[in-house]
Parts: sequence; C-alpha cells; structure tokens
Amino acid sequence: MPFNRIKSHFAAAVDNKTETAEIKMYGNVVSKRPVDWWTGKPAEGDFIIGSEVVKKLEEISGCKKLNIRLNSLGGDVHEAILIHNRLREMAKNGTEIHCSVDGVAMSAGSMIMCAADKVTVTASSLIMIHKSLTGLCGWYNGDDLIKLAEESGQYDRVIAAAYRRKTGKTEKELLDMMSEETYMPGEEAVEKGFADELMENGEKLEIAACADKSALIVNGGYFPLMGLKCPESIPMAEESEPESGEGAAIENEKHKEVKTVGKDLKEIKDLKELKAENPELAAAVEEEIKSACLKEQETASGEAAKKAAEAERKRIAEIDEIAAIYSADTVKEAKYGDEACTAAEMAYRAAKEDAKRGEDYLRNMQRDNEASKAEKVTGAALPDDTQYAVRTEEQLMQDARDTVGAMLTGK
Repeated sequence: MPFNRIKSHFAAAVDNKTETAEIKMYGNVVSKRPVDWWTGKPAEGDFIIGSEVVKKLEEISGCKKLNIRLNSLGGDVHEAILIHNRLREMAKNGTEIHCSVDGVAMSAGSMIMCAADKVTVTASSLIMIHKSLTGLCGWYNGDDLIKLAEESGQYDRVIAAAYRRKTGKTEKELLDMMSEETYMPGEEAVEKGFADELMENGEKLEIAACADKSALIVNGGYFPLMGLKCPESIPMAEESEPESGEGAAIENEKHKEVKTVGKDLKEIKDLKELKAENPELAAAVEEEIKSACLKEQETASGEAAKKAAEAERKRIAEIDEIAAIYSADTVKEAKYGDEACTAAEMAYRAAKEDAKRGEDYLRNMQRDNEASKAEKVTGAALPDDTQYAVRTEEQLMQDARDTVGAMLTGK
C-alpha cells in the first residue's frame, strides 16, 4: 500500500487510496523541544510538540480518517488544549478520528486522547486524569495565591469539558475524579466512558516505576513523571485460564492421571529416583511445586507491596498534619522531592534551616556594626555656657526665690 512519509519523529503517514492518515504521538507534551542541561543541545527522544503537531494536522487536513497512536505521560496543558481543539476542528470538518492508546494516556495525554471520536485500549493500557499543576518560585501573599487558585480552577473546568464531551459525565463527577488523581487500566477506562473499545489480544504493556519513583519505564521508553505521584500499583496484562473448549482440553490433558510402572511409589525416596522411575510423574510434580512456589512468592510480594503502600500513605498523612506551619516548598520537598522524608525529618530539617538563618542574621549584624565603627563614636560635650552649667539643688532653689520675689516687688 503506497504511503507518503512525512519526515518527523511523529512518524505520520497518509494512505492515498483510502485517504486515511496515521500519526504517532509518543512522549511528553511540550511547547518546544527541551535543551539538554549538560550539553546545551536539543534533548534526544520523542516529544509531542504542539506547533509540530498542528503543522502535521494541516498537511493531512483533507483526510477522511485519522488514526492516532498515543503513548504519553502528559505535560504542558496549554499545548494539550491546542492539539485537542485542532483535532475537534478536523472532526467537525468531516474527519473521523480514532485514537489507539499503545501504552499510557496520562494528564495532558488523556486530554488529547479524548479529542478522538473512538478510543481503543488494551487491558494493560493505563489512563490517568488529575487537576492542573502549577510550579511556584518566589514570594506570594494570600491574594496572589487565591488568584492563582481561581485561575487553576478555570483550567480544571476546561480540561473537564474535554472529558465531559467524551464520557457524558457531569462536571462535578469529573472534577472529583481529577481531584483524586484517578488511574484507570484499559477495562475500567471503557467502563467509565473514557475509551470505547477494549482489544483483548493487544500487546502486553511492559511498565515499571524507577527506583526513586520519579519516572516510568513504558515498553522500554523513559517517561519522567514531572512531579506527579507514582501510582501504588501498575496494572499488567494477565492471561486468563481457559475454562472450556480446546484450551481446557489441553489443560486437562496436562493434569490427567499418570500411570506408574515398576517400583511402588512408597519405595521412592527422592525426586531423583522418581525421575528415573517415572519421568512423566516427576515432571508433573515439579510443575506443581513450581506453581505453588510462584503463588507463594506472588502472595508475599503482594503483602510487601500492600505494607509499603500503607507506610507511604501514613508518611504523607503525618506530613499533612503539620504542613500548615511550614512553607509549601518545604512540604512538597518532604513529600515528593529527591530526598523525600518523614514528618519528623521535615521538622528537623526546617529547624536546622531556621537556626542557620538566625546565625547568619547575627553574623551579618556583627559585620555591619564593625563596618560602621559605631563603638568609636563618643558623646557630645556640653556647650561652655553658664546657662548650661551644672547647678546644685540649693542654687536652683535660690534662683526660684529670686524670680518670685522680683515678680512680687515688681523689681
């Protein structure tokens, strides 16, 4: 089938015969390609760049159908709004838009997803929605923060409007889900209206969190979470056991009774002898042992994950209990920073910072005092004038008598 390739990391293509276009959107949503901090050169990797997407959409604007292959942790909400609205404009002009979530569609990525008329996911796809985030640096008063909160609320309503068109849910329902930072595997996304079709036989999604929980590895690709909370458990595709039909027959065949020959089983002392006497039975025993061990490991792993999740929730809750007396930056660093810590450690760090600032203040005051040479300044001498001369109490009383006498005698 002939394709006209459009040179870009979006890997866009158009089928001239069917007037069907396909565009791959992989990576974080950004306004321009980031610059590598160390080299000063454009960062390598895939990014969903708003201006480039718009350009590609203009090139394929006449197509009858557009297929989007999506895999994104999100990013800049402004660029997501731009891409969403241009896709809806294409749909209004007659283009049928279909989005396949190849990996994840989170945050701004989920907003782009919801611009499609039809969304297809697999059991291992992951969708996430949340309220808009704002990074702060500097000093703000209460009015500034209230205004910022109001602006953030308007962004949330815009995002919810995109979800509302797709799901049919009310604004309140969606805002509540966004406030909870809701993660939905493929099947749940279909149930809640964010997706339309679940492909049972889709490729298994290989997804895992980095050790510091700052990024996800999705099908071998590195996706930084950019401040978002790492989900406590990442859903993985699971194969269901056959219950009937050909699959069940094969499974039953594996577990059918194995006839024994030669020695009585009671005479066999270990697995080695069993293998020599009855290889088929030995293989079946080994399989059962492995299965039992695997289930035990899975149970232990699940319990460990549950305990870790409970410990993390407790840590966050304890920080929230005392968060009001500390700055927002201190609380955020304690919760999600590179050196995340407990509430007690946060309080200790803040106390150390306060002590250091106090020492710096006293040290600066001492330096200022020494620089001013104030200790060398002496008091001013009294003028050499009799009216300012120091007089005794008796002399002052006599002056008073003389003054009164003069007033009485008129002299």
